[in-house]
Amino acid sequence: MKSKMGTGVSALRTRNLMAVGLVGLAVALAAAMVPLRAAVANAGSSIFSGMNTPVQESMSGSWSAELQADSGKLWFSMTRRNSRGGNWQHQNEIMPEQFRGLTRDQMMSGGGPVKFELVRDAGTFACEGYFKGGTGAGTFTFTANAAYAGELAQRGYADVPAEKYISLAMIDVSLAFIDEMRAAGFDKLPLEKIIAFRIHGVSTKFIAAMKTAGYDNLGAEKLLAFRIHGISPDYIASLRAVGIEGLDASKLLAFKIHGISPEFVAMFKGAGYEGLAADKLLSFKIHGISQEFLADLRTQGYDRIPASDLLSMRIHGADGAFIREIRAAGYDHPEVRQLISMRIHGVNGAFIEKMKSRGTRALDIDDLIRLKIHGTD
Repeated sequence: MKSKMGTGVSALRTRNLMAVGLVGLAVALAAAMVPLRAAVANAGSSIFSGMNTPVQESMSGSWSAELQADSGKLWFSMTRRNSRGGNWQHQNEIMPEQFRGLTRDQMMSGGGPVKFELVRDAGTFACEGYFKGGTGAGTFTFTANAAYAGELAQRGYADVPAEKYISLAMIDVSLAFIDEMRAAGFDKLPLEKIIAFRIHGVSTKFIAAMKTAGYDNLGAEKLLAFRIHGISPDYIASLRAVGIEGLDASKLLAFKIHGISPEFVAMFKGAGYEGLAADKLLSFKIHGISQEFLADLRTQGYDRIPASDLLSMRIHGADGAFIREIRAAGYDHPEVRQLISMRIHGVNGAFIEKMKSRGTRALDIDDLIRLKIHGTD
C-alpha cells in the first residue's frame, strides 16, 4: 500500500481545487440523474452494546478520485468535517478492483453517475457520485463494523474513539495485519503506531528483509524510520559492496538521511581516502566536501591532505578561492595548518595589504597570525 499523505503542497492544492469543482459538478448532476443519499448522523448511537466506545452508525463526507495512467491505481481522496469542526482528509492510491461496483469503463466513460463500495474490516464506505474520463467526485457514507470493534477490544484496543474507525478503514488496518504484527513480536504497540506501520509500509515482509540484511530485533521507531527514509536491502547491499558494513541502525539511518551513496564512498576511495570511518564520511557529507572541492585544492597544489585537516579546511573556509587570495597577497603555498589558522583568526588578503600599507617589515604567515591574535587590525 502506498500512502500519498506526503505529496507536494502544490500538487495537493491542484488536486484539492479539482476535487472542489468535481464535487459541485457531481452534486448538480446527481440532482438530475441519481439521488445522492443524505448523511445519517445518529452521532450518539452505538452499533453494538457492552463496549465503552460509542461507535457512530454512519459518518458522511465527500470523495474525489483520479485514475493514474502510470500505476493503474485510483488516487482516492476523502474529506469530512469532524466532531471538533475541523476537516478530516485522507488520500491514498488504491487498486481499482478493491472498489465493489465500480469498473474501469465507468471511470473512463464520457460522463455518468456511479455507485460503489469500499469494504474494509473496520467498516464500509458507500459512495455515490459522477465519473468522467478517469476523474470523479461525489459523496460517501461510512458505516463502522461492530464486529471489528469487538475484535480490537479483544486485542487490547478498547475505548477507540468513534471517529478513529473511518481512518482505520481508509488506511485498511485489517485484523490480519494487526495479528501479523503481533506474531512478529509487536503485540503491545499503541494503535497509533499500528496505523503508522500501515501508512508507511512496515510489513512482516519488510521486517524479514531487514533481518536477512543483518538488522534483527529493530524496534518500532527504527522500523518506521527505515521505511520513511527509504532504507532497503538494496541500499544496505550497495554500501557493503564499497566496504561499508557493520553500521548500527542509527548510523545507517544517518547515512541515508544525509545522502551517503555508494558513489560518494567510491569517489573518496578514488581520491586516495581508503578506509574512512563512518563518522568521517558523515562529517565529509554534512560539511560539503565534494569532488569539486578536492579538485580545486589539487589545482592549488594541495593533494591527499589528511582527512582531519581536510575537514578543518572545509569547515573554516580554507578553500581554493582563499588560497588564491593569499597567493595574490604574496604568500605562495602556505602549510595546511597555516591556512586553517589564518581563516580562524581572520588573516586574509585585506589584512595583509593593510599591514603592507603601514610599512610593516616583511612578515611571515605565523607573524601575521600572531599580530591578528593580539588585536592588530
